[in-house]
Amino acid sequence: MSQFVRVKRKTQTWFIHCDHSDLIKTIKGEIARIETKRIEDLRLLTFGGDFVLENEMSLSGLLHTVQNNDILILVYKNPDGSWEPPCIEKPVYERDSTPIALPASMVEYLDDMNPSVSK
Repeated sequence: MSQFVRVKRKTQTWFIHCDHSDLIKTIKGEIARIETKRIEDLRLLTFGGDFVLENEMSLSGLLHTVQNNDILILVYKNPDGSWEPPCIEKPVYERDSTPIALPASMVEYLDDMNPSVSK
């Protein structure tokens, strides 16, 4: 059975098509190919950043954790070997270099999507 996961990092979002039998390293491999990074320099976390998804975990083994259309958080390894903190930034919408005010409901939605925003 196939599914999509959304992988987010800062202002970027990748929509990855995968199968339940896929390993986490397969998803990381897709992102590594696009971003020209090494799989070892990528880490996927569940939304909220509270659970690290290891390379050898399969989506089928994570059915209660990662479901269709779920959001995963991507972090990069820093040069010193540590991992950057999880962060999803709100996109800035502009028209002719002028920021566009977003409706309050959209701002609230984006805040809900960001595990680093404290409420």
